[in-house]
Amino acid sequence: MHTQSHRHFVAVPLATLLLLLIAGVHTVLPVQGALLSRTLQETERTVIGSDDARLPFVREWHMQGLLEPKSHVAIISGSDIEWLDGEGIISAPGSIIVSLGDGQSLVLLDSSVWCRRAGRDTSVVALDAPILFRSGGTVVIIPQGFQLTIGAAIRLSPVPDDWLAARMVDAASLPAFELPDVVLSPDAALHLAHAVRSDDPLTGDDVRSLIADGMTIDSSGVLAGFIAYRMALTPGRLIDDPSADIVIDRIRSSPLASAVFDSLPLVVRSAAQPVVLKLIDSWSEFVIRKYLSDPVSGMNVLKSIRDLPELLSESGFPLQAARWHDAQDAAENTLKPLISDRDRMAFDVVQSVSLPLESSFSSSTSSLPRLAEKELLVLTRQMLVTHGVLMGASTHLLPLAGPPQGVRVVGIYIAHDGRDVPYEFTYVPETEVLTTIVRDGESEPNTVPVDVFFGME
Repeated sequence: MHTQSHRHFVAVPLATLLLLLIAGVHTVLPVQGALLSRTLQETERTVIGSDDARLPFVREWHMQGLLEPKSHVAIISGSDIEWLDGEGIISAPGSIIVSLGDGQSLVLLDSSVWCRRAGRDTSVVALDAPILFRSGGTVVIIPQGFQLTIGAAIRLSPVPDDWLAARMVDAASLPAFELPDVVLSPDAALHLAHAVRSDDPLTGDDVRSLIADGMTIDSSGVLAGFIAYRMALTPGRLIDDPSADIVIDRIRSSPLASAVFDSLPLVVRSAAQPVVLKLIDSWSEFVIRKYLSDPVSGMNVLKSIRDLPELLSESGFPLQAARWHDAQDAAENTLKPLISDRDRMAFDVVQSVSLPLESSFSSSTSSLPRLAEKELLVLTRQMLVTHGVLMGASTHLLPLAGPPQGVRVVGIYIAHDGRDVPYEFTYVPETEVLTTIVRDGESEPNTVPVDVFFGME
């Protein structure tokens, strides 16, 4: 979640703001008033593009952005946005939709996102709070500090801390603005923006009002469910049982219920943060139902809790740690007669060994035999040659024992915008991905499929 320093904007002189807008925004639309529908329209579409330099922009109070060179977005229906190509950051004080094309979109709620789009391949990173990804009937919650790579498959992976810190600095440097006064305003989106950015306590009536705003903006119930979910991640604001009960009931009945509970341990782990205690109880019930309908998926969710109670205890949340431990015991004791001996052994190993974070969302186990260093190097050279990578005297291939087994590739050059750009990365032949990527001395989000990576260049 946001820290206090990230949640309040400082006004800048009007002349400065106008200069920022005139410098690169091709057209600025007027305020459209109450936002009653979040369906992206092709009317009132304004393209914002950067040339050879970074371009900051602001869309009244709805959003701020920073486009890297040769990147383009389109403002649609007053406050929503479509990411056309290139990369950059979008930050919203309230709720906006970011369209990614092909029926895919993001829902932001008082949060910032980094996007990169090249053709049909897209990567997004939730910078300071969880964001929602939608594609048809698929809903994915992207935890803070995680990257969703969208191509032939959808992959979720953490980004390096130094890369995330650098993007947070970029987000903090965006053009500043203040929210308009909400008094007597009919704009549900403005009411919502004020409420989610506040630290004021929420009663049951307050929560009902927030959810009603969400339904006014988006009648599908997705936004209302996302509002309730974000409230559940700020338990200190829910000051009575009715407020917590309303939040949990809305989450359980919303279209994103499964996505919430699937990702909850990972979201809590990514920020080491407390949640509404009743949400943990609901997670335990969800895991039991999931295992009964799909044992493989249910077991993966159950194993995702790993050392979470210990982590929360060390982070100063003993009550949260105890509740997660109870939830784990409740689910395991209920399912114990049904869990196979193999799965029970796997679960016991996960609980007794502190695994690296990547293991919590690995979708498959190793299917290849362990490779000799010579085989690893041959596969890596074949991959580089296939994609036309320039190698020279400064190129070094360093085998890594893993797991997973891979090769650190250092001192290569890839043609980009008329020059040879230095890169280094780790290539994992088993899964055909590149991780821990460094471009021209700057870290990038990791775990990108090889074909996606070279398709971007």
